Amino acid sequence: MSVNKVILLGRLTDDPVTKPVGDTNVTEFTLVTNKRYTTKAGEKKEDAEFHNVVAWGKMGETIAQYKKKGEELYVEGEKKTRTWEFEGKKQYKVEIIISTFEFVGGGGAPGAGLPVEDELPF
Repeated sequence: MSVNKVILLGRLTDDPVTKPVGDTNVTEFTLVTNKRYTTKAGEKKEDAEFHNVVAWGKMGETIAQYKKKGEELYVEGEKKTRTWEFEGKKQYKVEIIISTFEFVGGGGAPGAGLPVEDELPF
């Protein structure tokens, strides 16, 4: 048995972009998550991680309609690595293909109200 599940709570780095693919639409955007910590020397640090996110069909259209750059979004999905060749070199892109989402924070449509990042219990 194996599990491929990703849970992210982050901010959009730009407005979502929706484009047609065959008979449906795909929406792509980037979420940034931040980790804040203090070093042993007492220095406060913050690391940012950027996640390429993909939402298909109505799910993506809804996100694009209500969420904009800088707003928070909670997503669940699976990690997928796309590969292709460009000028003879293999290219890779790691994406999160979402299966569900919730609006959180200010802006956008009302959501279920998940805790903000600093309040997460894990």
